[in-house]
Amino acid sequence: MNAQDVKLTISVERVNEEVAEEVAEMAAAKGLSLASDVVEFKLSVEANGQSLEISEYGGAYMARAIVTQEDSERLMGVWVDLDAGAFVFVPSEDAARSTGEREIVMHVPHNSLYAVIEREPVRFADMGGHWAEREVELLASYLVVQGVEDDRYAPDRMITRAEFAALLVRSLGIAMGTGDGGSSFSDVDARAWYAPVVAAAADIGLVSGVGGERFAPDARITRGQMAVMMSRAIAFIGHELPASDPDVLAPFKDRDTVPNWATDAVAALVQEGLMGGMSADRLAPEAEATRAQATVVLARFLIDAGFIAE
Repeated sequence: MNAQDVKLTISVERVNEEVAEEVAEMAAAKGLSLASDVVEFKLSVEANGQSLEISEYGGAYMARAIVTQEDSERLMGVWVDLDAGAFVFVPSEDAARSTGEREIVMHVPHNSLYAVIEREPVRFADMGGHWAEREVELLASYLVVQGVEDDRYAPDRMITRAEFAALLVRSLGIAMGTGDGGSSFSDVDARAWYAPVVAAAADIGLVSGVGGERFAPDARITRGQMAVMMSRAIAFIGHELPASDPDVLAPFKDRDTVPNWATDAVAALVQEGLMGGMSADRLAPEAEATRAQATVVLARFLIDAGFIAE
């Protein structure tokens, strides 16, 4: 078969009235405001008289835009997951068409329903005056992070490897499958909440095991491990971290405690300003990371990538 015999079709259609009403009711129940039509994006391939829908894009993003008439500064693109009754974060950015119309350009990794919503400010009672207050509440408004309760974030609680993998997958807008996810790791029970998260993260190369076939999902993640996962996320979206300056870690007295497998990632993230030290001269790469630290690194990454606005 020749390449010219294969037809690639991209369709963009408004959903029918019944689905539109269902989505509007979902938004109202969550206190969110729709700022656009609900649109279905589809990618399919046709050859020899047969058509096949390509639901997943193989780890790639495709740019899709939705026009909006709203002038709010808090607009964001979302994937409308009807099965879960949820609006899911999608990397997106504000833009304008040649006609002057405003549009939200979304970087979507799979076929589905998409829409534009207006973000609502989020406040947590235990974040007032905290050093990570701005980043935590920003990512909460973008639906990337959630509190442990409606009004409490627990910023200084340690975060596990599975929990950080979940944040990372969510921040990339990746769909999580169902079924026997996580079966490639002997210690990831397919019935665990994190099984599809770990499977999705492993599938796109964000995570690896801690030795043999173990993932250690409930182990607290170290700052070095977090840096490695972040560097892989940066590579996944097609951004290249520049070669790190060998002297970038010189100010840290504990630089020799950075594990060899994490040195490049830690140095690159420090150089790019995505990760800082625990103090001016202490990096603490083997220290366990907190929810606040993880959220700040994610926020810096998403802002730097142009996936969210400050």
